[in-house]
Amino acid sequence: MENKKYFQKIVNGTIYKNLYTIDHFFKKGGMDSEIYLGHFLSNYNDKVIIKVIYKPVNCQPKYWQNVINESITNQRLSGKPNIIKTIESWNDGDRIFIVMEYVEGVSLKEYLHENGPFLPKIALHYFLKILSGVKAMHDFKHQIIHHDLKPENMIINIDLDRITIIDFGISSVIKKTYSYLLKKNEMEIYTNEGKNEIYGTYSYLLPDIIDKNQFNYDSQAAYQAGLATQFDFFSLGIILYEMVMGKQPFHLENGEKEENILFKPLKYDMPCISSINKTIPKALENIIFRCIACKKEDKKYRYTTIDQIIMDCNRLLNNWNDANQQLIKSIHNRVLQDYQIFNLSKIKMHKYFYQHWYFFAIMVCFFMVCIFTIIYITKK
Repeated sequence: MENKKYFQKIVNGTIYKNLYTIDHFFKKGGMDSEIYLGHFLSNYNDKVIIKVIYKPVNCQPKYWQNVINESITNQRLSGKPNIIKTIESWNDGDRIFIVMEYVEGVSLKEYLHENGPFLPKIALHYFLKILSGVKAMHDFKHQIIHHDLKPENMIINIDLDRITIIDFGISSVIKKTYSYLLKKNEMEIYTNEGKNEIYGTYSYLLPDIIDKNQFNYDSQAAYQAGLATQFDFFSLGIILYEMVMGKQPFHLENGEKEENILFKPLKYDMPCISSINKTIPKALENIIFRCIACKKEDKKYRYTTIDQIIMDCNRLLNNWNDANQQLIKSIHNRVLQDYQIFNLSKIKMHKYFYQHWYFFAIMVCFFMVCIFTIIYITKK
């Protein structure tokens, strides 16, 4: 929901806390936010990113406090590998300001668009860097689930030796506590999501948390059901698929609504990419499969911890040419989206005339007549 009351561009040159100067508006962020490029007042060449999150209209106090809590928690992640450094954050009641390091480079989405997919081994190299950042979030004492991992939220620096997770706009903080009186685990969940609200990018959202009939979900119930880490694992699988294939595994048919992409993984399997591209090891395909497995019969293969994904990736790098690795789910057992619209009988019915056997018979007869005619004329 957009808060139009506060969505007015901050004037270039505005100074905050006598430390930072706004240079110019950079882009619109997710969840009622704007992102600006600025610099330290003491050094023009020392660039920073300033993210401004606006308080939504009719916002519940508890919701807004959760957003403030998240901005503080994200600051505590600074210094962790492959996570953008947050310099400081503050709020003025209706806005939260988050000052972050400026990473010169392009988003992973832009890089893939301009250069095409990575070679599989290079893709895995970058993917492990992303995993190290996600591990830092999941291992944090108040476990952080990013919930909006996607190529747009990752920056490859100008030297191509670093990839950085840059946006925590809709992450969820899960605080685990223990009640000695009740003798049971309890969870407090601080999240920007409300009940029956869907935040995030459809094609990267875990589909089995969605009520297909009412198109909503209860985020609290999803976390209690143990789906917390699956939010990020599914997104990671789609990202790795894009890194090696240059596109996503599922797509919309003509005329379909954008949100329908959510339900494709529940109906279809991912394409057999190791058959499409022989340079992709089956072990790499299995990693993607285990991340995005959503069909009822496949959920048993899902990863449960980030360490399991990292271990499989490192094992593959150390044994890249393992010919004995078999696909978890063979191509013969997969229901592929493209095959649903591939009707062989219709193709046969609409063959061009030159594709039929009798065309070749006619041509043979034609050439024989020509040859005999030439011979006859020559003898005369």
